[in-house]
Amino acid sequence: MLWIGIGVAVVRTGFDLLGALPLSRLAADGRAEPIFGPSLVVAALLFVLFCVDVTRRYPVGRAFPVVMVAAMAGQLVTGVVPIGEPGESDPVHVAAGLMLGGLIPVFLGLFALAQPAGPWRETAVRLFVAQLAATVVGVALSGSGRAALAEMLPALLFHVWVVAAALYVPSTVS
Repeated sequence: MLWIGIGVAVVRTGFDLLGALPLSRLAADGRAEPIFGPSLVVAALLFVLFCVDVTRRYPVGRAFPVVMVAAMAGQLVTGVVPIGEPGESDPVHVAAGLMLGGLIPVFLGLFALAQPAGPWRETAVRLFVAQLAATVVGVALSGSGRAALAEMLPALLFHVWVVAAALYVPSTVS
């Protein structure tokens, strides 16, 4: 949902994915406005449902669903509260986006640590480390003026974890 919505918005506007503007600037373009925010909101709600499924299927501990839902609340707020006019940034939008980006590696780490020893835990730890690295690289990219790429790289790694968690079938249910 998210990649399609943002992808359509990028194609409709010709948005520069390697440029200095964050993806949220798509919401300020009339050609993308009706697509961008709603795709963030719908994806956040779907991820909350996914969190419920993950919590049901895997041992996760108490903190995991709280942190994941808080992260998705950040995504939902970024979809509802526009970033603002060029040259300005709504602090609520920015804080929500930072909350989302900062909490994803936290809940992936919580998830990985809660998994029983074995190959799946090793995979979950690798996915967490990759997410953490992508987040650090994203911060560096943002600082170097590649805001959209800085957002997409960690999002891509998060979605790799989503696919892995969705497709893996745990041998025991806790």
